Amino acid sequence: MRKRCGSLVHVTDLAKAHCLALHYLGAGGASDAFNLGSSVGCSVLEIAAAAERVVGKPILRQIGPRRPGDPDRLIADPAKARAELGWHPQFPGIDDIIATALAWYARDIGRAAS
Repeated sequence: MRKRCGSLVHVTDLAKAHCLALHYLGAGGASDAFNLGSSVGCSVLEIAAAAERVVGKPILRQIGPRRPGDPDRLIADPAKARAELGWHPQFPGIDDIIATALAWYARDIGRAAS
């Protein structure tokens, strides 16, 4: 079974890139496309392993067949965003992305659910 590998980006880093793009356009920059991501890919199994590290316990997994049409590898190259927007991800690692998502959930969603 081939494993799918994709690039990830933290929602805060994505929002920061959008703000930088607005400033870029406001300063006369041309409308353009920019790739955003960590430039490092990880598989779903690697994400699950990172989640287990962050929460400190095993996570139930069910492995099924790949979805039709999913690319084997999809890695963003953010070099242009770095060069033209000055964008750098603050949370480049999957453990950091999961840890901040878990903290947000515990703080905002978990409180609302109780």
